[in-house]
Amino acid sequence: MLIKVGILGSDSSHVDAYTSLMNSSGAPFGGLAQVTAIWGENPEEAAAKAKALGISRIAASPKELVHDVDLVLVLARWAETHFKLAEVSLQAGLPTYVDKALAKTAAEALNLQAIAEKNAAPLMAFSPLRFAREVVEADIGKSYLNIVTCPADCQSISDPRARELSFYAIHGVEILLAVSQGEVASVQAEKTSRGIVARVRFAQDRIGVLNLPFGSKEFYHLAAYGEAKVRSIDIDANSDFYQRSLEVILDHLPRGGSSLAPIKHAVDAVAILEEIACQVGNK
Repeated sequence: MLIKVGILGSDSSHVDAYTSLMNSSGAPFGGLAQVTAIWGENPEEAAAKAKALGISRIAASPKELVHDVDLVLVLARWAETHFKLAEVSLQAGLPTYVDKALAKTAAEALNLQAIAEKNAAPLMAFSPLRFAREVVEADIGKSYLNIVTCPADCQSISDPRARELSFYAIHGVEILLAVSQGEVASVQAEKTSRGIVARVRFAQDRIGVLNLPFGSKEFYHLAAYGEAKVRSIDIDANSDFYQRSLEVILDHLPRGGSSLAPIKHAVDAVAILEEIACQVGNK
């Protein structure tokens, strides 16, 4: 049976990336799912996306969108909008995926997790880069030190919210959580004129480091140090991670989620960024 997908938010390029994998001619998931409805804060933008991507219904509100869909993707660009949008979907009991970041604050993230549990609504949230081929196939074993480098901010978008850690740095946090093991024990961060460096201590004396330079081009790198080997991995920011991410969403979200992207990691990612921002004074 075809999964009818609704999208909340029309202002992100991720709308195009995910919808084309379901709605376009010869789409890899065309026989499994189709985006049938979209809502956007800007009605003209939503209408343009619907026309370009073959989406048949433009909803007048988030509450209207959740009728007659089986699954919701919250793809609005800014993390500050995610709580209210995801809340509508979760309260309707629908399986819900929230694009990075799950929420603007750790309190909101925990609240969404509680709402999902109360309404028995499956909830997933992650950066699509979590499923970049290089991350999935990293084969770093039980490394004791993982260093992830990615931009602290985005310079190509004029909106000041693109300079917030929840926009680009969230990718680095998600990659670090994907390859690290154990509970997060502590976060220590410092800021220089060139960027932010944060040390994340995990259980069993494993350490993660986030190297977040200011004003850099978009790039992602993982260095993993183990007892027997060191791995240096460049992560392709233009690979097929959207397709890999959508496969996880469509296969696992309707059945309750996946250990490949536990909701606890999404909550932890927001909490880590919030703690970094608190220590260094960056939002």
